[in-house]
This record gives sequence, C-alpha cells and structure tokens, in this order.
Amino acid sequence: MKQVRQKPLLLAIGALWLLEAVLSHGCASPPLPSSRRSYAGRTQQDVAFAKSPRRSRGEIEERMGRPDAFVAESRIACYRINTITRRRIFLCLFVIPIGVERSPGGWDVAFIEFDADDRVSRSAIGQCRLTMPLEESAREWLAKRKP
Repeated sequence: MKQVRQKPLLLAIGALWLLEAVLSHGCASPPLPSSRRSYAGRTQQDVAFAKSPRRSRGEIEERMGRPDAFVAESRIACYRINTITRRRIFLCLFVIPIGVERSPGGWDVAFIEFDADDRVSRSAIGQCRLTMPLEESAREWLAKRKP
C-alpha cells in the first residue's frame, strides 16, 4: 500500500523540480554588441592620421594630445580612444526579455611605435582590459607584432 501512495508523491516532487529547472535555468543571456564612447574626443581618424606619411612625435602630440602612457624602452605611445561597455540581455524561456546588464569592458587603445628619429614606424588599435596597465598592454602588443 505504501508503494501506491509514494508514486504520486514522487511524481509531484519530480514535476515541481522540472518546473523549477525550466523557470530558473530556462533563461538565456546572449551578448549584445558592445557600445563604445569616445574618450577625450579622440577618434580612429586620429590614428589614421598617424599612419599617413611618417608623422613626427610632435605632430602626433599636437593632434592627439599627450599620450596616456609612454613606454620609454620600446618608444610606444598609448592613447585611449574609446571606452567599451559590454551588454547582455536576459531572456526568460529564451524569448521574453526581462533585463539588460551593462558592464565595463575595457578600452580601445591606439598603440603608436616611434623609431630613433621620433617618427612613426607603426601603429594599430587594440583592446585593453580595465585591470591591465597601458604599459603592460603596450608590451603585449609589441610582443605580438615582433616577427
């Protein structure tokens, strides 16, 4: 007789567990495209200016201002271009939007390397995490670029 009474109880517990699993874990949180805001009025066109006929360091500083960081041993100037904000949307049951989360994502950084004559030898835009100093990001960028 106990077997008969336990079966509906187990079925009820199983159904409640399944309902809880669907409602709590039935949410998806796909990433949305990151948003970018200009930092200190700098744009990617300023970095394109640096690439056009080998500009001097003085011309770069006149156009973009003082670098946010300068690695003297490698002669690399770092300029923050954009602040990045990462976004995620939360979807209940994979369909119903219930919220959007925004979190800091880091920086778009222009790395400009100068030669011994203080002329631009190369430049690129990379990304830097908020927790990483710009000097360390510049060293990583240089290590990736070296043949």
